[in-house]
Amino acid sequence: MGTKPKDPERVWEGRTTTGQLWTVSGFDPAPAGAETYGAYTVGVDGRNLRRLSTSFSELSWSPDGEWIASLGGPSITSPQTGQIIRLEALDPNRVPGRPHQEHGTPSWSPDSQQLAVAVNEDLTEPHHEHLVIVRIDGTTPRRLIPIPTGDAYNEAWLSDGRLVVLDSGGVWVVDSDGSDLRRVFSAPLGRGRLIPSPDGSTVVVTQWGRSDEPTQALLVDLAAGSSRPVCAENGVAPNRDPRWSPDGKRLLCPLLRDGREATAVWSVDTGALVVVDPSLGRPVWSPRGDLIAGFDSGTGDLVVEAPDGRGRRVLLSTSRPMTSLVWSPDGNQIAFALLP
Repeated sequence: MGTKPKDPERVWEGRTTTGQLWTVSGFDPAPAGAETYGAYTVGVDGRNLRRLSTSFSELSWSPDGEWIASLGGPSITSPQTGQIIRLEALDPNRVPGRPHQEHGTPSWSPDSQQLAVAVNEDLTEPHHEHLVIVRIDGTTPRRLIPIPTGDAYNEAWLSDGRLVVLDSGGVWVVDSDGSDLRRVFSAPLGRGRLIPSPDGSTVVVTQWGRSDEPTQALLVDLAAGSSRPVCAENGVAPNRDPRWSPDGKRLLCPLLRDGREATAVWSVDTGALVVVDPSLGRPVWSPRGDLIAGFDSGTGDLVVEAPDGRGRRVLLSTSRPMTSLVWSPDGNQIAFALLP
């Protein structure tokens, strides 16, 4: 991995740990000598590795499987055709003289037609972070939903079409048209991520600290306004987030054990925590629930295995760091970002 492309049809090369040569004929072919960072997809069988774009920010796959969104650009890309659509409504240079910045992962609406993202509307002033919603077809203007504190840190779409927003005072719920904005959980919170349960009744709230500090994780009941710790009492690995099983009964917990990332499964009902792989980091559950994907804590390899840690298979071995793992909705592909 890391060799420069020899021609536009061979934009990237790497080898698995078994020595098999991968060649990517990119949808977004890089000119000779170009860097090979960007967004990629690979089949769960280790085949059909494709470079989609030069973006290496957080990725988000639409529920219908048609698009992968990235704030790098910002844009959406078709994993089937390679078509890239720039989202002009989120362009950082949209308002001359008033630079802005998006935060976290773009969130898809359940019908895959809209994207929501927390945006700092004016980097020159404090407390200008609000919720922005755009239609991917551009048929309606961007919708700005002001958050009273001006500190919208992260957002996520719920299965019923509402959105949750994390800010400095807790968690809000709001309809997608901006109506019925309600505080459903109150607590002094900082930057982190919202990970809703499949049924939308609860949401995991992570709180990121320094790079050497554990990330605190809470499970918030949106109806009751209550919370409890999830995973380990002392938090999960720094700057990592738990991930839901498709049935909403368990969480994959990225932990830090003896200086290495490990993966545990936490039961929502009982609170039992079981380490299933002592050397798997940043785990993500497949939509069917039969596999988890993650990165080997030692080598950085992209691997898949059963949820109990058995049957590990290496999909890709690289010399550069990878991040932002996300499964396709049908469970047949995995997208990831390759860092520069």
